[in-house]
Amino acid sequence: MKIFLKYFSIAFFFILSLSCFAQENSTPKEEFKHPKKEFKRMAKEVAKKYEWLSFDVCHQNYRNDTFNWEVKYSVIMHYDKKNPTIYVGRKDLYDNDLTSEEFRISKDKFEKIMHNEHNIITYKNRHFFGDAYHSFPLMGDIPVYFSRLGYYLYTTQSKIKSQFCTPATVIDADIMDINSKSYIKYHTVDPLVTTSLEIIYNRTHTFVDAETGLIDSVYSYSTSSLRDDSSIYKNSYGEIYNNYYKIDNYSFESKQHILDSIFDLQSIRYADYAHYDEKTSPQCQTRSENKTACDELLDYPLVNLEGDTTSIREQEGWILLNFWTTGCEPCIEHLMRMSAEKDSLGYRMLENEGIKILAIEHKSNNMEIIAKRASKTKSEDIMYSGKGIGTTINIPTLGYYYLVSPDKEIVYETGDLGDYSEIINKLKIEN
Repeated sequence: MKIFLKYFSIAFFFILSLSCFAQENSTPKEEFKHPKKEFKRMAKEVAKKYEWLSFDVCHQNYRNDTFNWEVKYSVIMHYDKKNPTIYVGRKDLYDNDLTSEEFRISKDKFEKIMHNEHNIITYKNRHFFGDAYHSFPLMGDIPVYFSRLGYYLYTTQSKIKSQFCTPATVIDADIMDINSKSYIKYHTVDPLVTTSLEIIYNRTHTFVDAETGLIDSVYSYSTSSLRDDSSIYKNSYGEIYNNYYKIDNYSFESKQHILDSIFDLQSIRYADYAHYDEKTSPQCQTRSENKTACDELLDYPLVNLEGDTTSIREQEGWILLNFWTTGCEPCIEHLMRMSAEKDSLGYRMLENEGIKILAIEHKSNNMEIIAKRASKTKSEDIMYSGKGIGTTINIPTLGYYYLVSPDKEIVYETGDLGDYSEIINKLKIEN
């Protein structure tokens, strides 16, 4: 039963927040004297009721109150003493297509997860399948749950970190009426980063259906405490991030047939995909064999900051495809590095070698945010929006690069350009 609790207490933290609306249409009715005990009690009650629990999650991210991105998941949780399972499949990109990112953990893989080893199966032509997802052990009698749900569910393309969270500090809980329905709102605080000058906290408001004990929605944001002066946390770009999670479509029926279908890795439908073991993680490999770029990639529309549309096929000469996203710090750091090159040398080093750079934001078409990043990194001339282009080419890590020849062959790919020596040597060989 303890193992059972750990899986279904997570359901207690899977939801998007209607907090914004709740603030306007809610009436506090009662405060709990012991909110953590109440949270624990309700989690146990839910855990005792169900062997199967499945639901959909919609995760929305806002930057400075402006919509940034949205991710949707289908979640299946199953308690089985021999092989408990949590399955999370991306829904927003490909619906039920097997090319979506999908994750699973089972008891037999627990040791691998603890040692951060990853069993990754990478699609030859699109995304990846697999990776150790997460385990939920008990810390004493208190179920461990995700205090930052979106951090784990929002994929990092090549892996999901399998670190453990201790239970968040439940500050308060009270019953609220929202649109004529009763909810228990839990307010939790988690210290995320502690320095000599400040502590950054993740604050979460979780709305639980008082009748069913299931989570309806979650709202989370960060605050910064500097010399006892608490304020909304802003990152190095002066930006504020808020995350909203909404859960719906709860089901308590068996989904065993779905799990059996997905996790039969010897199935003929996986025959066209490349398999990688723990020692050959795709982000650790640099590939230099030539292959012809597909028409879908070459003709995929790319939009620059002026609103003009072009494509890779229309570009002449050597091209470096720099696939990045606005939320990828290593990507931004690389753009800053190229900016520093231009400031100090008067040119970008790769451009000086005859390579045209296309920095393609492949997950968002929010031109306002892309333009802001471009301005910060002085990359206005190379920045493009290409949301969805990942369906035409494999982008296994956040920050990935392809070198395309004038004949439109992919001759080199890597997740780390390093000091440019490898890519420049490849250019010389091909020329």
